[in-house]
Amino acid sequence: MSVCGNRLVCTTDPISLDDCCKDGKERGQESQDCTSLPLISESTTCRIAQEQCCTAVLEDNICTSGINVAKDQGSCDALLSSSTCETKTAKTCCECCLLGRAAQERGLSCDLTLAVWYQCGLVSRACCVDRSPNSDGKPAPGENKQTWKTSEIRAFDECTTSCFNGSCACLEGYKLKADAKTCEGQSKHHSCILPVQYDNVSVLCVVSDIDECETGTHNCGAELECQNTAGSFRCRPRVQCGVGFIQDALGSCIDINECLSVTGPCPSGHMCFNTVGSYTCQRHSVTCGRGYHLNADGSRCVGTETITCALPTGGHICSYRCHNTPGSFLCTCPATGYTLAPNGRSCQDIDECVTSTHSCSESESCFNIQGGYKCLNFDCPANYRRSGDTRPRVDRADFIRCVKSCQPNDISCMLNPILSFSHTAISLPTFREFNKPEEIVFLRSPTPSHLPHMDSPEIVYDILEGNVQNSFDIIKRLDHGMIVGVVRQVKPLVGPVSSVLKLAMNYVTNGVVSHRNIINVHIYVSEFWF
Repeated sequence: MSVCGNRLVCTTDPISLDDCCKDGKERGQESQDCTSLPLISESTTCRIAQEQCCTAVLEDNICTSGINVAKDQGSCDALLSSSTCETKTAKTCCECCLLGRAAQERGLSCDLTLAVWYQCGLVSRACCVDRSPNSDGKPAPGENKQTWKTSEIRAFDECTTSCFNGSCACLEGYKLKADAKTCEGQSKHHSCILPVQYDNVSVLCVVSDIDECETGTHNCGAELECQNTAGSFRCRPRVQCGVGFIQDALGSCIDINECLSVTGPCPSGHMCFNTVGSYTCQRHSVTCGRGYHLNADGSRCVGTETITCALPTGGHICSYRCHNTPGSFLCTCPATGYTLAPNGRSCQDIDECVTSTHSCSESESCFNIQGGYKCLNFDCPANYRRSGDTRPRVDRADFIRCVKSCQPNDISCMLNPILSFSHTAISLPTFREFNKPEEIVFLRSPTPSHLPHMDSPEIVYDILEGNVQNSFDIIKRLDHGMIVGVVRQVKPLVGPVSSVLKLAMNYVTNGVVSHRNIINVHIYVSEFWF
């Protein structure tokens, strides 16, 4: 014989499961570690009985403490200070008890219809019944005051047996044994425990699994390994296959031919060769000259029909259009307004005003735009004359500035708040990538931003006409002590588009516009981005 513990001597003689369970309960009452108990028998079944009965006692005590907190304090806040398993179990029982007390206070049935854990439902019902109108905490005549123990309402796992008022009933496939407490079937053992309590609390069940792998009642083949599960078992291959293999029903490892997959594991221009558990890719030996490439299966060279948007620097092969030639390509530009740059790829604008290839008359001014030119002619309106002074200056190209010139005693002219008209022109591309506002015109005022006297005018900029699709705005900023109006393009425009953006520079003194300058910006948006 061999010593199995400090209480009993382990022998080869059979020992009853009741003795094994009794030993586990006693150790549970002493709060020993149920997973490492001294064995009193060499039987695995006896060890299981010891551990489970020990665990039952420990969980009984923990759950009971939670129920008592709910009954004594009416709250579970005292159990929130720790995250241990024991505290979580006590908190669960405490909160389930509060559910039952709440149901009783609201006049609801003590049999919860909520989809809660089975033991939670039992604890809830017990706390609800305990506080029924006929049991207000004082014993009724002829009765003793109830004292709860969770061993009376415990359910460790899902109990498939129905137990009512001290009687056990079994589900289909199970039968009640002669002791009227135990259900037996093919794979589970359901023990109905008659609680040490009073008549208004139901009898509950404890379910223990039968280990088919331990008892040898499984049907796994020799090449398979039995793995026990709750209420059943699984047959798993003894050998686990590595990467590149698949396991058949008998547990054998079969090589995967990756080369037969629909997409193929190798990149274009490579051949796949299967190996045991893997594969290799071998590049085709065919090499193609400039302007040719391998076909889809990499067997021969074919001419490049279309060349598509990339150079190593991320640019474009051609600014405008690319035409394929045998073994190469050719870039072209629009038919008019552009010429091919020396690099053979970019398109350059032809300045017709400089090359004198325009058709403007002597009274007109030639203004070059991207891909063409415009013939412009601006005349000053009545009571205004052309001035060589270009202020407020427009940072692009000033064509004309007309300043007010009134005749003597012309009161209406003198009262006209518009001091000057200006005209300028600007050429813009069709932005291919428009990520942020583009600053296109700068209006500088001759008035400093800080004057010594109090009545210095405030300059207010405004867009009066010609704001196509609200694509422009104007903001005010300070630059070296001068006030600057900045015209910005805030939305992309697809050309060709032409528009006259009419701007106003208002001088406001004490909330009243004293005078203003009008600036007409003639905007020409090209069809192309270059």
